[in-house]
Amino acid sequence: MLTTPRLTVTSWTPEDVRDLYDVQSDPETMTFVRHGRPESMAETRDLVDAYMGQQTEQGWTKWRLAD
Repeated sequence: MLTTPRLTVTSWTPEDVRDLYDVQSDPETMTFVRHGRPESMAETRDLVDAYMGQQTEQGWTKWRLAD
């Protein structure tokens, strides 16, 4: 979607679940994010599915940053 010399902004794919889970399952990271607690693999998968659904239905969603 968008590329700069330092990063790429893309939409979500099913392959992104594992990487997002690595972030979402960390208690310290999640202290002030979403529900304030680590999230399960199922919750992370549901979130990515929701993002992909929004992209399909609306043409936009929260983007994924990659380096």
